Amino acid sequence: MALLAGLAACTFTIAPATADEQARTERLAIRPQGALIDLPAAHREARSVTVKAAPPTSCVWGWDQGTEALAWYAENKLVNTHNQWTGHWECLAAEPGSEYGYLDANSEIILNGVERADGVMDSCEQGDLGGCLGVATPGQWDCSGGAACAGNYTIQAAFIVELADGWTWTGPGTDGPCRYWSADHTTIACLAQWSYHFPAVRP
Repeated sequence: MALLAGLAACTFTIAPATADEQARTERLAIRPQGALIDLPAAHREARSVTVKAAPPTSCVWGWDQGTEALAWYAENKLVNTHNQWTGHWECLAAEPGSEYGYLDANSEIILNGVERADGVMDSCEQGDLGGCLGVATPGQWDCSGGAACAGNYTIQAAFIVELADGWTWTGPGTDGPCRYWSADHTTIACLAQWSYHFPAVRP
C-alpha cells in the first residue's frame, strides 16, 4: 500500500433520478460503526530535560461523519456504487507550543482484494503554521459495472505519528491498530480499516 501525504477537498454530485428510475431503483447505504478510535494506549516520556512542550493530547482518529458507501439496485440487481471517505487524526495542544514532530496520512479503497483508488495524501511537520496537530485523507471511488461492483470492500487509512524532539512513545502494545514505526520508539504507525459487502443481487 502506498503511504500518502497533501490535503484537498473531495466533493461529488449525483444526478436526481427520474420518476421511472425512482420506481424501480433502491438505494442501500452503509456507514462505519464506531467511527472514532481513541488515541492508542501509548504514553510519552521526555528524553531531555530541555524539552518544554508536552505532546498533544485529547486526540481522536478514524472516519469522519461524511464517510459512507452507497449502492443502487434495479429489480434487486446491483447497478452501481459510490464510496467516499475521510480518514483523519485530530488533536488538541496540551500546552502552548505542543505539536507533533511529523504526521502523515494516506488511504486507499480495495474491492475483492484489488486496490481501486488512492485517497488524497496529507502531512504536516513541527513548525508549520498553526502547529502540526492533525491530518486528513479524503477519497472517493465510483463503480458503474453492475455485478462487477459486487463483493467485499475495504477502505483503510494509515497514519504515521512522530513525536517532537525529546519525546518517545512507551507503547503501543502488540495487539492494537498501532505499531512502532521506528527503532528508537519516536514514531508509531496506525491503521484504520472499514470493511463492508455489497451483493450482486439484493436479498
